[in-house]
Amino acid sequence: MFDIRRLEFYQNHNTFTGSCDRFRYRIQSQEALLQVCYWKENICYELASNPISAEFPLTEEGFQQIIDWLEQQYRSIQ
Repeated sequence: MFDIRRLEFYQNHNTFTGSCDRFRYRIQSQEALLQVCYWKENICYELASNPISAEFPLTEEGFQQIIDWLEQQYRSIQ
């Protein structure tokens, strides 16, 4: 459902933003964590009024948890 980069992308301290319909999301590494957030506004992250966020470990398991979390959040707002 979500076209996101592989774990190595985030291990190199890159940030990724994407969208699925009106669901916008952002994934960013911060030390040993992956921070993921989403918002429903049709604007960039920096202008979003109230993005919802969560943190996961910067591991394969944490990466899979991000995918699961994004899919769950996407379904909950549809």
